[in-house]
Amino acid sequence: PVPAATGSAPPPPGQAGAVGTTLIGTGPTGAPFAALMVGETAEIAGMAIRFEAAGGTIGDPSDVAAQRVLAGWPTLGREIDDRMIPQEARLDQIGGISFTKGCYTGQETVVRIHHRGHVNRLLRGVVFPGEAPLIERRAMFGGKEIGVVRSALAVGGATLALATLRREVSDGARISAGEREGEVVALPFASVIPNE
Repeated sequence: PVPAATGSAPPPPGQAGAVGTTLIGTGPTGAPFAALMVGETAEIAGMAIRFEAAGGTIGDPSDVAAQRVLAGWPTLGREIDDRMIPQEARLDQIGGISFTKGCYTGQETVVRIHHRGHVNRLLRGVVFPGEAPLIERRAMFGGKEIGVVRSALAVGGATLALATLRREVSDGARISAGEREGEVVALPFASVIPNE
């Protein structure tokens, strides 16, 4: 649908390009979106009509938020903060770190972890039974605080959460957040959600 909307081929996955005054970015493999368009309202509105006519679906902010959690993609202010090392937020796994570009702040730490080490915390998935909101965000395992739940999505009788957890907590472990107990799972959540 992107070529029908814009009149040109989309940029390669994970890249952006300009069509008129609109910037179009395509999602890399595993991204929670196919394409994002940023530009002037009138131009975007015309592209949106052509996009839907070609069979595309336009998401609103809540759709994007839900897809982001399902894909296990971090976002600034939730899973990513100023104290986080990029690998803790899975940015290396989703193509969010360049190891070939020039210098940037924190580059030595990022490269050293990539080639010689590991981080002590990782962004992980947790499946909590039931759709009730999570009141407590501190994650506990074996009587110890092992992380924090960052984002949650109620879907299909369960609450799927993105949590920053200690590395030693393995997939399949049962952790708790307040009164709720859930299971740690690999991201993205597609591996634990049955196809409908």
